Amino acid sequence: MSTVSEVRFTVCGECGRHGYVDLGRAVMSNVVFCRKDARAVVSEYYFDDLIGDRERDKLLFEIRESGLPEDIDLFLRGMLEFESDLEARIDALLLCESTGTSEEEYVEGIHDLLNRYFPDRQRSHLLN
Repeated sequence: MSTVSEVRFTVCGECGRHGYVDLGRAVMSNVVFCRKDARAVVSEYYFDDLIGDRERDKLLFEIRESGLPEDIDLFLRGMLEFESDLEARIDALLLCESTGTSEEEYVEGIHDLLNRYFPDRQRSHLLN
């Protein structure tokens, strides 16, 4: 289990429109675009005994203060689910575990998606 000081909810320092839950070791959630999805990640980590009560409370506070929207619209949710499903199918076909994409390329792809399809989403205030 992590310690309270290690866990944090991090919002992208470049755009402020997405974030992830960081447990302070090699465990990081997938990218989240709203507080609702971030809380779901925290619940999953809590029920899997990866975090305790104090860590959960700290993360929930940081998520509340993050400035991300409460939820995302159905169009974005559908796109993200389709992309995730498509990526999993391609990986299975190629029999590879990772796509070989760097973290910078991954984040740039997220920014491209947000800028292209959701330019009206306001930059949230930055927590970190």
